[in-house]
Amino acid sequence: MMTSSSPERAGPVLTLSGWLLALLWIAFCLYVLNSPIVPSPALVGEELIRLLGGPLWLDLFYTTMRSSLAFFLALVAGILWSATFASSQRKEALALPLLMLLQASPVLLWIVPLVLFLGSGHAAPIVAAWLVVLPLVALEFRAAFSLTTQERKDFWRHYAPDRRERLGKRLRYEWQPHLQTVTGLGLLLAFKASLIAEWFGAQNGLGRLMQQAFLTVQLSTFLALSASFLFTALGMSALARRALSGREKRIPSHLPAPVISFPGKKKILRLNHVSFSYGTQNILVNADLTLSSGEWLQLRGPSGCGKTTLLRLIAGLLKPRSGHMEYFDPGKKVASFLFQSDFLFPSRNVFTNCSFFLPEADKGRALPLLEQVGLPPHLPAAELSGGMRRRLALARALLQNTPLLLLDEPFNGLDGPAVAQLIEILKERQRQGQCILLISHQTEISGVSRELFLREGTLVENQHDPDHNAARL
Repeated sequence: MMTSSSPERAGPVLTLSGWLLALLWIAFCLYVLNSPIVPSPALVGEELIRLLGGPLWLDLFYTTMRSSLAFFLALVAGILWSATFASSQRKEALALPLLMLLQASPVLLWIVPLVLFLGSGHAAPIVAAWLVVLPLVALEFRAAFSLTTQERKDFWRHYAPDRRERLGKRLRYEWQPHLQTVTGLGLLLAFKASLIAEWFGAQNGLGRLMQQAFLTVQLSTFLALSASFLFTALGMSALARRALSGREKRIPSHLPAPVISFPGKKKILRLNHVSFSYGTQNILVNADLTLSSGEWLQLRGPSGCGKTTLLRLIAGLLKPRSGHMEYFDPGKKVASFLFQSDFLFPSRNVFTNCSFFLPEADKGRALPLLEQVGLPPHLPAAELSGGMRRRLALARALLQNTPLLLLDEPFNGLDGPAVAQLIEILKERQRQGQCILLISHQTEISGVSRELFLREGTLVENQHDPDHNAARL
């Protein structure tokens, strides 16, 4: 734990040291270039103090306001652009050349037409900065959206069924690193573009003041204005990145393990002649299956036969083509799903990854489960091994406390002792009345009460060889 927390303490110290070295380097360069034309650092500092005591603040406010507004508009437009065009290769083929053209074009290319059309007020610098930042945001989130597979969409639908809640959580946990990146770079680009636009076509702002100082050869004033611009732009960028850094909330004190109980020997759901297909490929044909509390079922079959699809049907992530899914306790969430992929948030710790979908008051329930699977809650998810990631994903699924637990290859990446540990946890859940349905290539799992086999759309139950004396469910 000491190793994982020490970088957090060293980070600000190293950052301040870096900025100090950068400032010393600038001062050294000004000293070396000291001449009748280039003012000394002392003169620049005196001029900066004088300007800060005068009307500089109003122009600084104009530049900051224009840059911030342009960045916010570019952020919204860029995310919407990416979400719209990333959904289709044809749409993306049409949109990508325009993005690349905007990214390659300098501000000077369009500042004159903007000033002619929009005048020398606030609009031209805002639009110019918006056009500069938009490609950065759109291309960054294009990369984020391109990673959204169908399984990832199912993951989010499962853990955040409400659409508005799902969007907020994805922005907070999954897209936060992308948002932090575009915020830091985007604000700097917005300030630079706005400054150039003010230089050529505005009546006020830092760019306008710098142009006047440059034309009248007031180099100490020019450099002082440049310093105020740099400090403002870098400060705004650093503050925004800090606000979006995804800092972890305080982990609650350890809570006792809750008493988990499920209804004894009660039917959970029934599949009545359920069929499903992808195009002409039949995945299920007239499947009948009843799941009751306290059962442990293992689903087996050849790779690609549709085992995961069956679990997605049971979880409600897919609709059957025909037949009927009968839930005996309608209106309540029936199943919790462990997906093949872990879907962790690398920048967050183990506790946040396990409890992200719970209300704040209930997040403490994750601590006993994490202790049970042997994971420290403060450990960053980026530092987890493959087996630890799998245990964390299982703890997250167990935390939902639903009557039915669906596990898709839960033992991938685990060694023998870890598998035995998780099997004991699942046995305890079975004794408490939870129904477990798992997909696993392991032929022998102690505790399994029923074995299902899926082949060519037919679901059968057999304790031994599914090819002989198979009884249809």
